[in-house]
Amino acid sequence: MRARTPSRPRPRVRAGDPSGALTTIVIVTYEGLRTTQACLADLFRNTAAPFELVIVDNDSRDGTRAWLRGLQRPNTRVLLQDRNLGFAAGCNVGAAAARGERLLFLNPDTRLPPGWLTRLGRALDAHPGVAMVGPRTNLASNEQRLPDGFDGSERATEATASALARAHAEQLRAVQRLIGFCLLVRRAAFERVGGFDERYGVGHYEDDDLCAALARAGEGLAVADDVYVHHVAGQSFESAGIDKIRNMRRNAFRFYQKWGNRYLGWPDLRHNLQDTLQVVAPFGAGLPRWREGQMPFLVSAIGGPHEAARLAQAWQRDELYDYVAGPPGLRSRALATGERLELPRADVDIEPLLDEVARCRREGRSRARLPGGARYAADARRRWARGLPGVRTPRVEPVPPASDVVNVTMLSYGRLAFTQEALRALRDHTEHPHRVVVVDNGSEPEVVRWLEAARRDGLIDVLALHRDNRGVAAAANDGWRLFETRHYVKLDNDIVIHKRGWLRELVHAAEAIEDCGMIGYSFEHRRYPVTLVDGHRVRPVASLGGACVLVPERGHRAVGFWCEDYFPYSEEDLDMGLRLRHAGLRCYYMEDEDVGLHLPRGRATELAGLTATDDEDDPAYRAFKDAARARHATTTLRRNRRLYRLGLKSLRCD
Repeated sequence: MRARTPSRPRPRVRAGDPSGALTTIVIVTYEGLRTTQACLADLFRNTAAPFELVIVDNDSRDGTRAWLRGLQRPNTRVLLQDRNLGFAAGCNVGAAAARGERLLFLNPDTRLPPGWLTRLGRALDAHPGVAMVGPRTNLASNEQRLPDGFDGSERATEATASALARAHAEQLRAVQRLIGFCLLVRRAAFERVGGFDERYGVGHYEDDDLCAALARAGEGLAVADDVYVHHVAGQSFESAGIDKIRNMRRNAFRFYQKWGNRYLGWPDLRHNLQDTLQVVAPFGAGLPRWREGQMPFLVSAIGGPHEAARLAQAWQRDELYDYVAGPPGLRSRALATGERLELPRADVDIEPLLDEVARCRREGRSRARLPGGARYAADARRRWARGLPGVRTPRVEPVPPASDVVNVTMLSYGRLAFTQEALRALRDHTEHPHRVVVVDNGSEPEVVRWLEAARRDGLIDVLALHRDNRGVAAAANDGWRLFETRHYVKLDNDIVIHKRGWLRELVHAAEAIEDCGMIGYSFEHRRYPVTLVDGHRVRPVASLGGACVLVPERGHRAVGFWCEDYFPYSEEDLDMGLRLRHAGLRCYYMEDEDVGLHLPRGRATELAGLTATDDEDDPAYRAFKDAARARHATTTLRRNRRLYRLGLKSLRCD
């Protein structure tokens, strides 16, 4: 059992603290007595900002525990554990015992120059939209690594820190990822995302996971360019006799299973996955070999040589897309679609997989065989036989980049009658070349069955079925990426188009208006004054409601996709307009009362504060949407607006 310390009242911060906030420094130790002693000597000597220290020892056997028992320092507590909990769990134990408003997770193999905590705290206090900051350092696989020209040696720690403090005073850079050797995070944000995920065991990727969780919650991450902390990496792994490379591969796989392809741009994640997976073939004949530069994929539950041969042929033709085999509908997946790696409701045991990859390397084989493949296939057959929905993304003929074909993406989540009416009206009143992409966010089985039938009947061109609700922005991005063309339309499933030529008019206006970043219809009761812009009668606005909008090629090049900070709903459309304005583009409404209807009342209702009445037949759903809108309007959107203005958050969402 873990030795946890009961919570205590938070002490007053002593006078002289410019931020008025106490920082709890959490250090997790395991062996490495000398490095721990050096780190604490720096900490007590070079830290002027108010702090308390919580040390969690993970059952060290080299004299560290005895030394810590004799440590007599004010505002210092030592929590001795009876086993090695791992880094993530040890940090959570320390955080639970903390009394500070800010938490600083610090590795014991770091060296700390004077003023390090003061500058880190100043960076966090100056930017309310940033929840976690980290320093520059000597060894890192991200933006925290020192540039050429700075001495990263331990001996030069103080000189390097002074030079950075002078050259980059109070400079902060927004990043996607921070390394966990030294992290200063707001306690409220840390607790809101549930702390560190303890599934990562002794270490590696728990810091990446925390960064991903904070970003998902709409929190900003940044590097304080004027702070330097020296890091002697890997000391605890060496002390524990842990195979560091194997552990990184194991946890990279766990991270990927949890977060999917969203973070494959991180170089070390991509490297560890490619190095670990290569090609994993469970059983069957004719399976393709690894192709240089291709993302790794996991072929799951191939029903025999016939299905395997079909997949091999698709691979050779570069037709990498979600593929549904014949009865009983077992799925194979190639991750080129941008979806997350997953087996059909089954988990992969990473340990036998790592053993098999190691054997492949020793024997010079180019592919591995999934251990227990028959068991996974049998489990998948049982689950699919019960009718559980999978993800299906049918093949679509490629469209030349200069084509006028438009991607019209419609999101589906329940309310089948709305979707049926909207899709039929879209078919009957749209003459401009287009493809209909429908992304369902985990609707009930009867909705999925109807959508699949509509796909077979040609009412839908591309269908993606998600098991869970990914939120409006993420699902809209999925539809956008599945079929990329010059112009993209997001059309809600409660919009019923009644006017022929609606899409042609949108496309022509978007192409003619030189500063148009987004254009759409409002479906409101009111008629607003319009102006003539580049030959088109439009209404310039700060942003658009996302019910029916077209993003032309110039808007997409400027800001990328929808921002996914607003899960599950609300304000992603306002965020898009905000980023477009910062990029020098504008938003416009086409004022046309006859273009169509907004279900169920025929027109979009005006918002009263942060509530609306267009879902009176479903109060629970309406309350859910109103709560999300209120939360994002008062927190996430305001925070992002400030970050965009300060240049701390990229305008591009890729």
